[in-house]
Amino acid sequence: MRKFNVFGKKLSQIRPFYVLLVLFIVIIPAHFVLNYFQEAKLEKLQEEQIQLEEQIANLLEDYDYEIDHTNMGDIYSGFKHYYFDYYLEEDINLLFDLSGLTLVEPKNIYIDTNTTNPFPDNLPDDMTIKKVSLDFVLTDEALLFDFLEVIFNQNQLFYVDNINVNLLQNNDLAVEMDLYVFYLN
Repeated sequence: MRKFNVFGKKLSQIRPFYVLLVLFIVIIPAHFVLNYFQEAKLEKLQEEQIQLEEQIANLLEDYDYEIDHTNMGDIYSGFKHYYFDYYLEEDINLLFDLSGLTLVEPKNIYIDTNTTNPFPDNLPDDMTIKKVSLDFVLTDEALLFDFLEVIFNQNQLFYVDNINVNLLQNNDLAVEMDLYVFYLN
């Protein structure tokens, strides 16, 4: 076999078929070996999961408690977990949008995180209370009722503490409203 072509360039002695054959001989067994080790590890993890589930079940059986889960679920479903004031302001703006008050100007939203409990009864320690004060001007009183209806239909508990409505000279309505929002820590 020749070692140089007609232009003087050295020819390779390695045939592409042999390279591919060696590559497949190495890759295919490596694939099956990796699958074997991954399946063995998966079986081990599944056995550990079953053991942990059994331990949790045993602990729950040993623990005596009587809670009416349906009532607790109904109560706790209205409390979202605490998040930043920015997100609360975005939620309030979404309520404005849902009730058709998107273009209401001026619209002021004040969030007070250091507020006290609006109720005479004590609330749990893991509950955060935020007071939201809203000031806005409406042209139609029906929009106020739409806004209140949207608030009451939310999946979160709102307590409307105070609503002041003043009639302006141009027959617009100036609305001041105080809401309380409750969160779980």
